[in-house]
Amino acid sequence: AAYDAKEASVNFNRKGKSSKAFDSIYAFWNVAIQALQKNFKLAKDQPVRFTKVATAITLFGFLEALLNDLAPGDEDDDYFLINDYVRQNYAVIPNIVNLIKGEEKGNKYLRIPLPQFWRGFHSAGVLAYDVLTGKSNVSDAVQTVTTNFIGGISPIDIPGFWVDDEFSFAPIIPTVIRPVWEVGVSNRNFMGSRITKEPFTKELEQSLAESGLHKNNVNP
Repeated sequence: AAYDAKEASVNFNRKGKSSKAFDSIYAFWNVAIQALQKNFKLAKDQPVRFTKVATAITLFGFLEALLNDLAPGDEDDDYFLINDYVRQNYAVIPNIVNLIKGEEKGNKYLRIPLPQFWRGFHSAGVLAYDVLTGKSNVSDAVQTVTTNFIGGISPIDIPGFWVDDEFSFAPIIPTVIRPVWEVGVSNRNFMGSRITKEPFTKELEQSLAESGLHKNNVNP
């Protein structure tokens, strides 16, 4: 019974020969490998239940996007102003208190991170709605969903090798020095968003405040 209780979720006592070595380089390596193994075992042993869960999460992603888009807000498309990474990998819930009161939901949302393995299915639903409403095209949506599925089953962020048509070494940077790499080299956080503003033109460089450009001569 004690063994079954441990195996119900991630068993931190179960380790491979190289688990400690990889865990010291990449945080939660062993956890990611076990989660991957358990979910594939679920798909193999219980294919019908697995299909039902996957379908439900995909439909949830579609309906979530639909309801957030239709609910009255400050702007018609305020839901689509949310970071794409968040919309695809998080459960995004509008301001329910305001909606119950009959008021506009505003531009504030509750964001709940989803289990890594199931994020690909959720993003498939969200991107299906994006395609249906013309916010994305089929080709880009399929590419993004594929990337999210790969990211969901990989212990390291494989999609992070390619961000905004730029190659990045970020996924293979050891976790302990990852923040230093993000701030000092890549200027991107784990969601792919830029940490500091960067001017696109010389004219814009003159108008943006140096404090927002992370200049060396500015006191943080």
